[in-house]
Amino acid sequence: MRAAVLFLMVASSGCAVIPMVRQGDIDAWKGAPVAELQAHAFFSTIPKRVEPLEGGRELWTYSNCDVKGGSLTCCHNQFFVRSDRVEQYRVSGQCYTDCSVRPPSRSCKPIQWVL
Repeated sequence: MRAAVLFLMVASSGCAVIPMVRQGDIDAWKGAPVAELQAHAFFSTIPKRVEPLEGGRELWTYSNCDVKGGSLTCCHNQFFVRSDRVEQYRVSGQCYTDCSVRPPSRSCKPIQWVL
């Protein structure tokens, strides 16, 4: 029992977090206003490429690249936009998501542990 409690304490403190793409973070952008994307604390600080698509849609790609261990790693955050709304968000490359990438109006609910 003590081992289980210790594991939960370490996991909840952030020490045992494995970087991954969380579907909830991706889904949070569906239908969000483009204004939130343009003013987002993270996405507004990295390079953006806009490509026109058929049907009046645009693909906005925010690329976040870093040199780790002598090789370049990138995460491409791709937003499909139409009529001032985000229709879809997907990631490509070496990515992970957390609450910080969500739109401000759809923030994460904190996890509450019961021991």
